[in-house]
Amino acid sequence: MSYRLVKGTFVTVGSQPDGDSVHFRPDNPDLLKNLPVGTNKKGDARISTKGESQLRMEGVDALELHFTTIADHQEINAARRARDVLLLTLLGFGEVQFNPNETATSSMPPAVPGYILTNGLDNFQNRRAVAFLFVGTHSRPDGANVFVKAADVRRSANAGLLKTGEAYPLFYNTLPVSLRDALARLAVDARSAGKGLWPADRSLKGIRAKSKTDLQKFVFFPKLYRRLKDFFVKTGATDLSGFDAWVRADPNRDDTVWIGPMRELGSLHNTYKATRTSIKMLQKPEDLIFVTKG
Repeated sequence: MSYRLVKGTFVTVGSQPDGDSVHFRPDNPDLLKNLPVGTNKKGDARISTKGESQLRMEGVDALELHFTTIADHQEINAARRARDVLLLTLLGFGEVQFNPNETATSSMPPAVPGYILTNGLDNFQNRRAVAFLFVGTHSRPDGANVFVKAADVRRSANAGLLKTGEAYPLFYNTLPVSLRDALARLAVDARSAGKGLWPADRSLKGIRAKSKTDLQKFVFFPKLYRRLKDFFVKTGATDLSGFDAWVRADPNRDDTVWIGPMRELGSLHNTYKATRTSIKMLQKPEDLIFVTKG
């Protein structure tokens, strides 16, 4: 599949980067316009007055560091570690300082030259370009359509997060099969080697939770965390007995998903088992392919 090449610099100051999202200042902001959203629509990425746009990294899902608010996060040490690996190890910032609100206050260098390869926006609400991130230069001209191969993806920061075990794989049907398989292999190898978050992962073992605060103790699949956090906040529940019904009641919560081992199209509620006090995933994250809305 062809991706749009957009050159620019990665920046941090004044933003709240996490393990799978960072700000990018394109050399030509017009190249982040007219990008696909879902199947049949197009839109423009949101760009700040400073000329910066927040990116969403393709194929990865790091632990939430500040989902909706600073108070909403997963296990804080692993969440911060994923962010630091992305910024310091994979993108090459020498140092980044943060205030108590997880906002970057300074960085050395102030910006890192690089480029992204994107084939669309996440949705009309956030309007973030979903992209593969690379440091350095690309031989093709800015704005070129580039056919991306698995070998290209393995050089991305996205692949680096999976290789180090600091993020979960998160796949959507807009990601070509060859690229998805390459990323899945990296995640499987990292889990087998016990790297990064994997020794602490509770996704398949299960967690016990009666409030959103309980969720902060565990390392588990972030997509499920986001649903659980919203459930506790929006319903005021004190246990998990109503979670499954709450998910099923709204198709925007009950994502459509291809479940690889079952070889069938199902919904998010088919991927977990919940009781009054506990919940666990029934499938490994690399075996799930979520269907984009629209």
